Amino acid sequence: MWQAIAERQSRERGRVLARNMELRAQLETEYKLGKQLIQLLDRQIYAKALIQEKRHGLLWGHADVFKQQLQQSENTLLEVKRVLQGPPFRDPTACFLDTFIEKNGDKEVFVVQSNATLPFGMQATASALWKVLSTDQIKNYCYHHQIAQKSDTIVAQSFGIRFKENTVDADFRGKYTFSRFTDGDCIVIVWVGACEPIELNGIKCRDIQSQTTGWVQISEQRSEEMKGTLVRSYSRLSVDSGDDEKPQSGALLGLAQFFHDKFMATHYSVLEKSLIEEDWKMNSGWGGSQSG
Repeated sequence: MWQAIAERQSRERGRVLARNMELRAQLETEYKLGKQLIQLLDRQIYAKALIQEKRHGLLWGHADVFKQQLQQSENTLLEVKRVLQGPPFRDPTACFLDTFIEKNGDKEVFVVQSNATLPFGMQATASALWKVLSTDQIKNYCYHHQIAQKSDTIVAQSFGIRFKENTVDADFRGKYTFSRFTDGDCIVIVWVGACEPIELNGIKCRDIQSQTTGWVQISEQRSEEMKGTLVRSYSRLSVDSGDDEKPQSGALLGLAQFFHDKFMATHYSVLEKSLIEEDWKMNSGWGGSQSG
């Protein structure tokens, strides 16, 4: 009897010790994350103040706009972890693409989020997505296009484009930075953009700017139910404007869904072709030594 009691006590002590170690590790992780979030908040406050002070000058007259966008990209890695803890992403086997308008204080934000498992390897998927998202082929449709920086992990470009289709006639100028990071056992592609409408359906615009931040996380699908690569994405588009420009600001936000649908229709077949090409490279031995 005493031996049985001693064994139970030993097991209980082991369980309590393991739990204490688990809680300690959790507290250390939360402390580090909290410290990182405080640093991120400080940076965002500074960046917001800079944008408000130099909205137009920053976008068109200062070379440091791309540097700021790269800093925002790095800060976004913390945002990825927070968003993926939300209800939409809790089931890794889910498959969805959602778009909606979300209230954020006195602003409205256009949100796109998706979750899917692709039947390709992780490195092939990452390479294909990077190739499609960071392409400079937009230059074929622009009256102005300039690449400010390009490497295996960063593409920064400015553009001016006139878009006319059906009832939409819009002239835009903007700057985008795409960055690629390795975050633990995941690959994350982040994009940060600033865009100004010059003219919307014949009406000149001023003091209006849209801000876009988005990311796609690529990782191995760990569910026992399916194999492949888990691809999860999230993006937000908001519009800043003066009080006199609220109607045009609303019209610009209303075009977000239209441009999203247009982008998906244009790039879906391109992405599908790129996935097949990268998968063939990775599995044929021709590109097997390449890293994603």
